Amino acid sequence: MEPEIWVVVPPARGRPDPHVCSDIRRECERRGWVNRFIRSEVLTDSAGKPLTLLKPEDAENLYQRAHRARLGVLTTTDVFVRLNPTRHVLDKRWLARLSRLIRYKAFHARISERTLTPTITAFVDWAGAVHCENERDPRVLPLHTFCPATDSANLDLAQGRVEFVRRHGPPTQRTCEQQLTWSPDPSHHGGREPQNVAGLVLTPGFHWDVVGERPTTRLLTLSDVWEVPRRQHVNVYPNGHIRSRRTGTVRRVAIARDVMPRRRRSRR
Repeated sequence: MEPEIWVVVPPARGRPDPHVCSDIRRECERRGWVNRFIRSEVLTDSAGKPLTLLKPEDAENLYQRAHRARLGVLTTTDVFVRLNPTRHVLDKRWLARLSRLIRYKAFHARISERTLTPTITAFVDWAGAVHCENERDPRVLPLHTFCPATDSANLDLAQGRVEFVRRHGPPTQRTCEQQLTWSPDPSHHGGREPQNVAGLVLTPGFHWDVVGERPTTRLLTLSDVWEVPRRQHVNVYPNGHIRSRRTGTVRRVAIARDVMPRRRRSRR
């Protein structure tokens, strides 16, 4: 899979460093890499502190693309995403750094004009190696859906993966924070384009059957919310995509709310 670079830049009314942007474009063109620039939103909280945020659809597109390419994500500041797209945009309980979202799926770095060259070198090294053991590795999971309240920061360590098994169960039957059971379904993996996780190419169509254990349980993605009744199931893929049967009681109950504040018109 070919390397790609995605860059998160300030909104149109902001002032991205033109030298950094042009240098990135030039470097990608020289190497034959696809590059894409995503506009973020800058909001201000009640204390007057600015917050840089990705829209739900941009966060989801970026996360899914990380499973189709060796993706490098570059930012010029700390960028946040919402782990529950239906909650208020500045609800800190559901905010996470973009670096956490893609920690085990893509390369991430905060850059400046001075650090661009060593960052590109580090990305080339990262893209040339595999950073995931196998399909049983918990880093294959869409962790923002499996355990959104937990920052699983130690899964790159063997002991961290052992602790994950102790907390959530074995790879064949894991239990997520919402008390849903996740089991791989090898009998229905074929026929789809393979995804990759940090260089590990997965079996085409690899997914989990996610089964409800409670009367009704909600499952979060970056752009919507699904309701899974007891003994019903949905298919969840490593890139966070959810697929349910057309016949059944599993349903999507909410989608991302557009809660970005509207600009007020100035009176003349």
